Amino acid sequence: MSIYKKSSLLALAGTVLLSGFAPFAGAEDDPPFRGGRDRRKPAPAAEERGTALDEKALLEVLDELGYEVKDLGDGWSRVVIEKDDFKFVLDFAVSSDESYIWIDAPMGDFPEGTMSAERLGKLLEANGSNGLPKFVIREQDGKHSLALMMPIENVSSDPQHLQEAIDRMCSAIRDSVDLWNHANWTKSPRGPGRSR
Repeated sequence: MSIYKKSSLLALAGTVLLSGFAPFAGAEDDPPFRGGRDRRKPAPAAEERGTALDEKALLEVLDELGYEVKDLGDGWSRVVIEKDDFKFVLDFAVSSDESYIWIDAPMGDFPEGTMSAERLGKLLEANGSNGLPKFVIREQDGKHSLALMMPIENVSSDPQHLQEAIDRMCSAIRDSVDLWNHANWTKSPRGPGRSR
């Protein structure tokens, strides 16, 4: 193969590689784990956002929606919703720049040795197929816990905006019970009674 053909192929491969990585440009600006604005998009000006909620206003809207709110400290609040034979535990916080409201559904600590590579693969697969919310795994004090998290843009003080996000989160929790329910983790993630 001539030097010209080799350099042309290298240039083509470089172009494909570089264009393939274009979506990752600015990845260092990703929002932090809890809170923060997606810096890949410019923040809407205050007059364009409508009335965003601060921490106090978020608590008032949750109260207006009929939820009993418990203060968890560090800007986080919790509501417990019992419906459809489920008990939904949702934590809420406003990002430090007030551009997002974070909704977090803690799923509890999982027993050591129960998070198999296959189970983890199923959780990651669910993250890729359902948009938001996303499963996250946390480690604190040597314990691992699972949660479902979803940021929503803090663009409206309309209670319906928040209620729609709560309904979406509750649906995601209910629809993914086979993935996050720790009682199922001693069984095959393919389902009860099914072998590898």
